[in-house]
Amino acid sequence: MKDSNRELTYENPVYKPAGEQFNEKQILIRSTPGEGNEKMKESIVDGAISKKAYSTEYAVSTKGAAEGDSVVIAKYATNDCGEKCNNLDNSNPDKSNKASQMFNRVYYSYPGQKDKDVVSGDISIEGECDNVLPANIDSAIPGCFSTGQFLLGLFGSVFPSSDWTNCGEGEEGCVNAEDIVLKISPMFKDTNRFTNTRNKTAMDPVSSSTYKSVYIMTPCRINVAGKPVNVKCAWDMSYIFEERQTAEFDDVGGSDTPTHEEYVEFLKKESSTRQDPLLSM
Repeated sequence: MKDSNRELTYENPVYKPAGEQFNEKQILIRSTPGEGNEKMKESIVDGAISKKAYSTEYAVSTKGAAEGDSVVIAKYATNDCGEKCNNLDNSNPDKSNKASQMFNRVYYSYPGQKDKDVVSGDISIEGECDNVLPANIDSAIPGCFSTGQFLLGLFGSVFPSSDWTNCGEGEEGCVNAEDIVLKISPMFKDTNRFTNTRNKTAMDPVSSSTYKSVYIMTPCRINVAGKPVNVKCAWDMSYIFEERQTAEFDDVGGSDTPTHEEYVEFLKKESSTRQDPLLSM
């Protein structure tokens, strides 16, 4: 990052750490003076989990069969700016999710409203993803997210072997592996919810009604009937692209923000060329 403003611009298309989507100033400015400020700092800024492994539960379900477990993220990489640029290397999403919960209450909730958790914990097995704008990152991300380790062996009982062996193209009951997308339950659900609502309120009604979440598509391998099968995984990382769009809303008299396509190319390059060692949390 160029400086402590952490602005996402064409010349500096930043990618913030998962737990540092919002800095301390952005969080505390919404608190009341005195005791309210101290409580918010204690609960969100200082109380959030940082640099500790985290997990998300998931379930796989099809007709007549269901299994589940959890996936653990236990590695992180440092950055080259740190405290100097107000950019701590915190890859645990707890702080971003807690701040987003507060922002949603302050900005977009009416008094007495109860928060509804509209995010399912299921991994859906789908032929295609509806209402999704895919950002294909090729094979770069599985080096960080070991999808194969937690999916391997899971699908032997979900898909019967007859679906995969002696199966002709177009035959009833057969499954084409290329059509399978595993939609991973988001680990940033509160952050996604806030950034999604924030962006929609800045759009006209037509654009808002057709707004699509952005899923990063990565290759995954599953083991079916003793055979490795290549499929796709979809990770809900909408907040990354909604931050880009928020920066675009601020452009006046000409764009200073990379387009969606340019930002995808930046992320692909970053994830495939960085040589940072992965450290254990």
